[in-house]
Amino acid sequence: MTGARVLEVSDGMGHATVTYEQDGVKHDIDVDAVLAAAGRRPATVNLGLEAAGVRTTNRGAVEVGEYLRTSQPHIYALGDVNGGPQFTYVSPDDSRIVLDQLVGEGRRNTADRVAVPNTLFITPPLATVGLTEKQARTAGRRVWIASQPVAEIIAMPRAYAVEETRGVMRFVLDADTDEILGAALLSVDA
Repeated sequence: MTGARVLEVSDGMGHATVTYEQDGVKHDIDVDAVLAAAGRRPATVNLGLEAAGVRTTNRGAVEVGEYLRTSQPHIYALGDVNGGPQFTYVSPDDSRIVLDQLVGEGRRNTADRVAVPNTLFITPPLATVGLTEKQARTAGRRVWIASQPVAEIIAMPRAYAVEETRGVMRFVLDADTDEILGAALLSVDA
């Protein structure tokens, strides 16, 4: 549920009840667990960005264009500080964009991002990359889904070695070309 505002969380017998408001309507939902996340904010206070002529957004992120250049063309901003996607693996992709600007052909940009992984660090971790089934179908692709529980995958020796075989691996493939369009991995070391 997006755009919801949590009003109250109360403990019950073996569950919690979350009271929330969405589109002006109040709802209750029983859940097994509640994860509170404080959010993220770029750490740009007291860096002297104003003195360097580097503009920031009202949330404190450094303003950048598609090539990650700031308002000062010789200064770049990478990773969480630029207010872009807040995924661990965006920073390495940002560095590839800037490296291409500095010593490459200068073509790579944030619009080129195709398959930057995203990981939710829970136990076991949940990692996704590429398109979901819904996104692939919306894009007009004919897809087929390959899915298998980790416990049934012989080629997962680490899962067996650490005795953590919970989870599943799911791949979204193009039915015409067999190209892997996306994947979701819920498993140890995902």
